[in-house]
Amino acid sequence: MLGDHGRTWPRTALALIAAGTGLRALSLVVSWNRPLDPDASEYLLLAKRYSFAHPWSASFREPLWRAAVKLVTGPWGYSAHSLRIFTTVVSIATLPIAWRLFRRLGAARGISEGVALVALAIVALSAQLVREAPRGLREDACLLLFLVIAVTLLSGPRTLRSTGSLAGAVGVLAVVRWELATFAVGLTVLFALARRVAWRVPLVAGLALVLLSGPWLLANRHRHHTLLYNSAVHATFYWKQDQSDAVRSRYATPPAVDPPIHLTWSQYYLDYLGVTGTAKRFATGYPKLAVKLVASQAVPRGAAVGTLGDDQRSRGWKATLALLGLCVVLALALVARRLRRSGPMPSVFRECAAVVVLALAPYAVLARFVEMRVVLFAVPLLALCVGIAAERLRKPAVETAPPLVYTRTTLG
Repeated sequence: MLGDHGRTWPRTALALIAAGTGLRALSLVVSWNRPLDPDASEYLLLAKRYSFAHPWSASFREPLWRAAVKLVTGPWGYSAHSLRIFTTVVSIATLPIAWRLFRRLGAARGISEGVALVALAIVALSAQLVREAPRGLREDACLLLFLVIAVTLLSGPRTLRSTGSLAGAVGVLAVVRWELATFAVGLTVLFALARRVAWRVPLVAGLALVLLSGPWLLANRHRHHTLLYNSAVHATFYWKQDQSDAVRSRYATPPAVDPPIHLTWSQYYLDYLGVTGTAKRFATGYPKLAVKLVASQAVPRGAAVGTLGDDQRSRGWKATLALLGLCVVLALALVARRLRRSGPMPSVFRECAAVVVLALAPYAVLARFVEMRVVLFAVPLLALCVGIAAERLRKPAVETAPPLVYTRTTLG
């Protein structure tokens, strides 16, 4: 029987990978003649100006993704179609790699392949991931790099090879999406404080981030007089969302031109919003972001926008999110009650859930403006949590035997 199951898992995984590939190919066909996403169009313009002779040139966008877009789209005249095909291929390639990583984590932490299969099913069939595949953006590449980092941390990097692979993924991520790489380094520090990994892991990861992104940050400092110019651009962008059209037009720049900055993240949280405003937005934004992340895996954004409209501050959106939030809370309560009867959850579940919770935290204050694609990297870890919980729910409840009462008869 075990042998039959061992042969069944790979076949099912292959079927899921094939289904995910088909959905992404269909999404590519449907979006083929649609206008390209503004950020993707900007990457095409930046790729035209990028020079391999100056790989770490100053820009508000990370250098490696600019180079990758130039390398892939340049031979085809920097066409939108070539960029769509490239990101779709990256999204498809993520599926078998994710399956291998899920199985590797299962072997290291003693969880069954059934967990890996459920996680793969969610990643392969996710409405959000299928939608993002042909948009010409870097999100799937970030997802894959972060998944390598997370699985290595959760597995416990005990060898120099595993530590090197984690550091390499952090370094590459630093020149694809710098802020996510800094979050990954912060995770390694937390795992070291919890004594899950040795302190050499965060040290090597931090060194990789500095070595690969340092020249680019220094180039930004030379041109814009601030080392973290790229981060300040993002803070200014979200500050502009609260401003009037006149203020926005004053800070508007043509595509692919380095925009002016108004404030840094610390100034945004402490000076602009203030401590009270930041806490209020975090408290209201975090549950909204969590509900949207869960709902977007099942409901395509086009269907939601077509029904409720674009303005997510409308009454329809607020009522829908409140209803979805109530459903999620009730479902979690029922699952938690059943899981308590099945015995304690494995530590890997708690660690995966903690990473997901921490991953959403930086974006909770920005929940009213942020696109869900920025938290796309958390989906595989959320899928692992679902897989582990589903595996526990399949087990019969643990029944506690009644205490033995000694009487005169039993004592003789």
